[in-house]
Amino acid sequence: MTHRYDASQRAFKPESTVNRIVSLVGDNRRVIDIGSGPGVVASRLALRGCEITVVDSDREALRLASGHASRAYCLDLNDPNWHQQLEVGPRYDVVILADVLEHLFDPDAVLKNAVQLLAEGGYVVLSMPNISHNGVVASLLMGNFDYTETGLLDRTHIRFFGAHSIEPMLNRASLALEHVEFVTAHPRDTEFAGVWEALPLRTKLTLRSSHYGNVYQFVLRARPLSKTTEPIALNSVPVPRVSDPLWVDVRRSLARFARRNHMMT
Repeated sequence: MTHRYDASQRAFKPESTVNRIVSLVGDNRRVIDIGSGPGVVASRLALRGCEITVVDSDREALRLASGHASRAYCLDLNDPNWHQQLEVGPRYDVVILADVLEHLFDPDAVLKNAVQLLAEGGYVVLSMPNISHNGVVASLLMGNFDYTETGLLDRTHIRFFGAHSIEPMLNRASLALEHVEFVTAHPRDTEFAGVWEALPLRTKLTLRSSHYGNVYQFVLRARPLSKTTEPIALNSVPVPRVSDPLWVDVRRSLARFARRNHMMT
């Protein structure tokens, strides 16, 4: 899960996925963090007075996360009955599914079961990677789709989501979108920097017009349809601009051309 296992500095910036999730959860909430990993999110929520339950299939990660939680469950979310193994008790103010759904065989079923854990007035906080990020598109255009240890093409990802697949999935779980944040990163600032630089200049110029091309992850808050007073559409939320001076790509393309010309002569 990118925001927990990514060792780059991107994961620790104020605008990181982790910090956005913590902010959307709030203070003094009863929270279940499904797919908690080693507890990066749980540790921060504990400092904000939250009562936390953590769920993960990785026993070592769960051991670390349990130090910040009142309850911990080692469960396989691909088991259709995972939610039935939780202790019966008060429901949760917030259900977190942060960089989890892309690891699952049936994300729809897990999301629907997670919604059943919500207390009256509760909501779900999710994050998921964007498969239409220009870095992934660049890889495909170069004939590559190589899985990696972390990032958008984490080798444990078995489902992929783009901007237009999010709302239908939420609706199938009887959820409505009420808040969207975009974690942005230009391809040259990601694990795709090399393949981006290898693209022809004309292709880079074309990809600059992709509306979600610099969106690395989506961070969302959703609430049961029956409790949502002001649902929003994802495409109504403006995507923050990413610094992308045209001269950078032009200069680098000219430099590559000059090197090739020099080698030929």
